[in-house]
Amino acid sequence: MHELITKLYQLALSSHIVSTLLEPVHIVILALPIMTLLLAMIILTIQLRTRQTLSERNLISTYSFIWYLAAAYLLIILPLPTRSSVASLTTAEYNLQPFYFLTQLKALTPFELGDPSTWLAAFKSDTFFQPFFNVLLFMPIGAYLKWRHRWPLWLITLTSFSISLFFETTQLTGLYGYYSRAYRMFDVDDLMMNTLGGIVGAWCLHLIPNQWRNRDHSTRLNWQEHPINWRALGRWSSIGLQLPLLTPSTLS
Repeated sequence: MHELITKLYQLALSSHIVSTLLEPVHIVILALPIMTLLLAMIILTIQLRTRQTLSERNLISTYSFIWYLAAAYLLIILPLPTRSSVASLTTAEYNLQPFYFLTQLKALTPFELGDPSTWLAAFKSDTFFQPFFNVLLFMPIGAYLKWRHRWPLWLITLTSFSISLFFETTQLTGLYGYYSRAYRMFDVDDLMMNTLGGIVGAWCLHLIPNQWRNRDHSTRLNWQEHPINWRALGRWSSIGLQLPLLTPSTLS
């Protein structure tokens, strides 16, 4: 298993897309826990006030989902090029041909479905890895909405599509007018793969037994008891090392 994971990691690093994402990933890891903390505190306070009670698992899942959405957004828009380099671009601004990546996969790689020896070279190419990454990127959306909110599949599909459309529109509009033109291509294949990722994420949740998904033995937080230690949260936000702490009264 260790050798398999190592080979998959090396395979991913060999992709130009992954190497391009390394710098944004560093920014995301270092900055997002603090950047998203305030928003998470506001949302969690509203949830606790509305529901009167929350579990630790609610806190962790909500915060991690907020962090994930912010991370996904930054991974989509970063790295940002200079305005001058964007102004000189002559590449296409959009692709409206569905499954164009399959045409590119056949044209730019030696991939043959009946010949397994050609699969590895094809899987290492950007033509394959980009749509594959787009599916993986949106799987947490479907899994979270199905697990925490029990949304129907049609609503998860619509939500995944809407979030993907927002990301793609951000690129097409040149970061809402900051650039003179699109700095990345609006791709209908990205919309399709992102939406598929949300569906796959919701479907994969069914592989986990109900008793595991629904079991929650974590501490229950009650609004009247003011269980959230805001002072500890403030200290945590300055270092970004762990999730919100609870007061001793909630742990007794």
